[in-house]
Amino acid sequence: MASFQNTVCKIRLNSITDIPVENYAGLYYYNSIKDGLPYGYFDINDQSGKYMASFENLQIGAEVEINIVDIDSEVEYPLGKNLVILNSEAVFDKKADQFMGIIRVWFGHAWFLYKDVKNHAYQPMNSAKLIEKILKSKDRGIAFNVEKGAILETDDEGKIARYKVCETDWDFIQNKILPYCAINQLPVHFFNDTITFNLKSFKDLYTQNPMCVFMPAEGNLTSQEQINKIQNFIKTNNIKISFPIQESFLKIGNIEMFDELFPSFYFENLEKGTFFTGQKRLGNKIISRSGSNFGNILPLDQKFMFQSSGSSVKIIHNRQAIDSFSLLFETGKNLDFAFNLVLQTGFNGMIIGKTASVFAPDTLGRDGKEKEHWLNGKWMINTIEHFNNPENYNQMYSRTHLVRSNFIGNDNKTSLGLSAMMYGAP
Repeated sequence: MASFQNTVCKIRLNSITDIPVENYAGLYYYNSIKDGLPYGYFDINDQSGKYMASFENLQIGAEVEINIVDIDSEVEYPLGKNLVILNSEAVFDKKADQFMGIIRVWFGHAWFLYKDVKNHAYQPMNSAKLIEKILKSKDRGIAFNVEKGAILETDDEGKIARYKVCETDWDFIQNKILPYCAINQLPVHFFNDTITFNLKSFKDLYTQNPMCVFMPAEGNLTSQEQINKIQNFIKTNNIKISFPIQESFLKIGNIEMFDELFPSFYFENLEKGTFFTGQKRLGNKIISRSGSNFGNILPLDQKFMFQSSGSSVKIIHNRQAIDSFSLLFETGKNLDFAFNLVLQTGFNGMIIGKTASVFAPDTLGRDGKEKEHWLNGKWMINTIEHFNNPENYNQMYSRTHLVRSNFIGNDNKTSLGLSAMMYGAP
């Protein structure tokens, strides 16, 4: 299956009110692992003013169902569960005095609206169990779905009581649980993928088999050899879906990587007057550097290596050792997003937290010989955006943000060059 070329967007409010196709005027949908909850907006072309006049099922909190339908195959793709109206705004550019024009309705996951700020003391339990308990609770007015295997057990032994004080469930999880979560000494990611909530490390997510392949359009493959190679690539990886790349953008590194990237730490034993010291290690690597793999090479400037100070310490007060270690591992989370490749295609229906393959034609290496492109291989879907063509509402696009935590390749691929300017992660 390739990306949908001709689509219809079906929107239903409160399970009873359908927005007619002729009144549909656009859609934008966004979901990211970093933000955790999906949101977006749809536009209604209110030519008669009847929607604003009745305001039926456009109230804040009204349920929203959005389905993208492929006109050719009649395949229907739902954009998510537990979506509700968050707010609305209107530009009355048809007839201002009769309130006719475009109504923009913002929607998002129900957790944006359903809040529970009651104080709560939770008995000691594994952090993953606590998060799952909160998700399934109806105290906020709605319980959320958690599929089996989506919430993985964290490293902590569950011997610390947690206290929610004058804060929402979401804030409690984000500020008082997640910072002290690690899975196999790796930072964790907590997000809703439109189907269920997930609590997993980058490594857990990355081990999944690719759902699809992003590749050049057929007309851009210049030789039969290249066509055969991509067909073998798809067959070998057992990939059922492919999407031709329309636009691409690559970003390596971000400013957060340089903010306390390698904090040192110590724990003080007040009774003995001794210290336990160490340095945060990078546990995000897939495999060690070798002649056939770039697994532990990170693109950090050599200047940073030589000028970064090692004299400061990170002190964590009144915190049990397991929490202190987890907090330390959590500081490496930004490394999971060091490599960001953004690809635009026709609507693809992909969801965050899954993996995808990238295939680019062979290109000339620095030695003048054809080599496999180093961007090829498996990536993890970090962010997805679905949006329509403003000039043709029936044409939807997807902008897929793919990430790797490091280089993954071998020396037979295109040369990266200047390897001495890269930082090896031990």
